[in-house]
Amino acid sequence: MADGRGPYRKGIKRRQEILNAAQEVFGRFGYVGGSLQQIADQVGVSRAALVRYFPDKESLLTALLQQWEADNSERARSNPGLGNIRGLMNVVRFNVEHRGSIELFLTLATEASNPAHPAHEFMAERYRQSKAYFYGELMHASSSGEVLPMTEKQARSEIEGLFALLDGLQIQWLLDPQADLVAMVQYHLDATIARWKGSIVDTGQHSEVTASP
Repeated sequence: MADGRGPYRKGIKRRQEILNAAQEVFGRFGYVGGSLQQIADQVGVSRAALVRYFPDKESLLTALLQQWEADNSERARSNPGLGNIRGLMNVVRFNVEHRGSIELFLTLATEASNPAHPAHEFMAERYRQSKAYFYGELMHASSSGEVLPMTEKQARSEIEGLFALLDGLQIQWLLDPQADLVAMVQYHLDATIARWKGSIVDTGQHSEVTASP
């Protein structure tokens, strides 16, 4: 006797295939340039079959962003203060293994600067929340003595600079996949944390910043 689980599982699998294809298409062509037909072709289904799961492009983008948020919500969390800031490396490692994820995010981050873009509010709020979270972690590190004392203004500027650095390095990696993104980010993150701690060592040739364990 059929219990309906087979068709249900098939539907779930097809929905995920559509989301995976949408991530690739939107990441490559942007939301504006990508089309439902391109996504349907990528999955190997008709456009009519695709819209049974997602009636329009905006609903597909919404589902994709919700999935991205759920996948990334806990990836950087480790321990309060510097522990969670160092946890950013978990996000970087995930992005290296899932190129389409960061390709989509950076494409939308640029495209959604237009207030009329359907992902504008999501992307703007995502940046606001992420910067606020890591600002709080840096202030925690400052108040607990993990790093040198900082004013609120200094901590906010440091986090804004750190986010700009991460996005910039990831763009370089997308343009040159042979680059070692994990090593690049690790180096700059260690150097940044070391500077926060005041750990600067003169090697005789140049000033080298080293992070404490």
